[in-house]
Amino acid sequence: MTAGKHGSGRSSRVRGGRAHRLAVLSRVLAAVFGGYLLTSLATALLAHLLPGPRAESVLAATMLSFALYAGIVLWVFAANSAARVWRGLGIAIGLSGAVLLLVQRGFCV
Repeated sequence: MTAGKHGSGRSSRVRGGRAHRLAVLSRVLAAVFGGYLLTSLATALLAHLLPGPRAESVLAATMLSFALYAGIVLWVFAANSAARVWRGLGIAIGLSGAVLLLVQRGFCV
C-alpha cells in the first residue's frame, strides 16, 4: 500500500473506520438487546403453545431458546445491512408480542 501524492490517506480510513465501527456497534446492540427481547417473547409463546404438562413445555421452550438466540445473533451479523436487521427484529418482535398477548388473553389456542 503506497501513500500516493496526497499523503497517507489516513483521514479517509479514519472516517471509513468510524462508520464501520458504528455499524458494528449497531449490530452488537441489535444482537444483544433485540435478540434477547425476541428470544424472550418467542420462548414465552412456545411455552404457551407446546403440548404437554406446563413444566415440560416451559423446559422445552427454554432449551430451544438457546438455539434460537444463537441463530438470531448469526443472522444479525450475516444480514446485508444494520437497517435490515433492525427492521426485521422490529417486525418479528411486534408479531411475537401481539400473538403472545392474544394467546395469554385466550383469543388463540
